Parts: sequence; structure tokens; C-alpha cells
Amino acid sequence: MPLENYDVAKRAVEMSEGGFISVHLDSLDEEIYGKLHTGDPKLKINSILEGLDNIRALGKDNIINCITFTKLVAGEDVNKTIKYFFEDMGIRTCLTQMCKAGLAEGHPEWIPEIGEIKEACSTRDNVNYQDSALSMGSMDTNKFYCGGMICVTVDGDVTPCSVIRKGFGNIHTSSLENIVERYRDDLLFTHIRDPGKMQGHCGSCEHNSVCWGCRATAYYECGDMLAPDPKCWMNYQKISS
Repeated sequence: MPLENYDVAKRAVEMSEGGFISVHLDSLDEEIYGKLHTGDPKLKINSILEGLDNIRALGKDNIINCITFTKLVAGEDVNKTIKYFFEDMGIRTCLTQMCKAGLAEGHPEWIPEIGEIKEACSTRDNVNYQDSALSMGSMDTNKFYCGGMICVTVDGDVTPCSVIRKGFGNIHTSSLENIVERYRDDLLFTHIRDPGKMQGHCGSCEHNSVCWGCRATAYYECGDMLAPDPKCWMNYQKISS
């Protein structure tokens, strides 16, 4: 929404040169959007779209729309949003799964079923990646992203993922360099970089050259960050440990 301000949009485009800008619009439907977010849904949707117009007019074309995938948007709504962004704006969609953390802890009914995830990811693949035979499971980030970044929360906890709330050290009590050196294997998932060490179906999945399942879903559903992704429809064994 800050991108609605032209000066902010201009600065964002300048600062992101060589990279991408991600926006977050879960749904174009005001009623659905209003259930997922506070504030005036019409105003917020229009603000996000106006911000997109600003950065596109400034020449930014490397843009992603991020959808937090919930039961509320499952089915025709998410299909419509994915197609709108790609066909009307040339913008691909990143689907991120709703895990049992944060706001979702109080809304277990928002967690989508495997069939709903499969349908949304199939639409994503068919619309956004027609020329690729590779696919990713329930969280729309590949293993190179997950295995090459760490997060620092507002409280200073260092985590392997923006969704996983398990901290490995805190920058208020130790330097980030020391934390990464000490917890490198946990933060960067080094154990499963070799597909042969991945548990269950993930180890033999045809897509494991780019995907190792969602580590956050494995953590919240199974209590193990290295477990097979229990929300991936390709994990036909549904092994959770």
C-alpha cells in the first residue's frame, strides 16, 4: 500500500534495481479480502492496484503478487486472481500456505485441504509456467531460496524461515555471524540438501531438483522441520515423520 505514494514507488523502483518487488493481494473480492484483513477492503485493494500502476509506469516489470493461500480463497477465487495478474499485468503469483502460526492460530478453519492446494498450484503452473515441466509443492518458494536465506524477527530471534517461529539464537545476546556459524545446519537446512537424505516421498520426488517441500508446514504439522511436507499432494505416502 505504500506504493500508492508516487515518491515511495519511485524510491522502491530505484532501490530494487536488479531485483524484484513483491506485493500482497490475496483476493480481488472485497468480501473475501475483508475477512482476511482489517480496514476498508475496497480502499485497500484499490490502493494496492494503484501502487502496482505506479511502479509499472516507472518501468518496473519484475514483480510478484503474493497470495496467502487459505480456504477462503480456495477454488474459483484464487484461480481468478492468478489469471488476472498474469493475463492483465504479466505478473506471476507466489502462493504461500497458511500455517498454524500468528493470526492463523485462532483460525484453524482457514487452513486449506490438500486437494485445494493441488488445484491452486495446478492453476499457478498452467497459467504462470506453461513452458516448465517442474513444479513446487505447497509453498511457492524453491529450495534454493529456503536454503539460502535466514530471517531475524522484530524481537531479534534468528529463524530459518519467515513463517517458522523457532529461534536459533538472538541478535541481542550474540552476533549474527556467531549465530549463523553455530546454527548453520538448522538455519540453512543443510541435512536435506542431498535428496537422498530427505525423508519419505520427498527423497524420490521428480521435482526434488528444485523443491524439498514446505519446511514450515512440516514443522507446524509434524513438529519436525525436516519431515516430508504433509500438505503436498505429490507426497502420496503422506508420511509425517
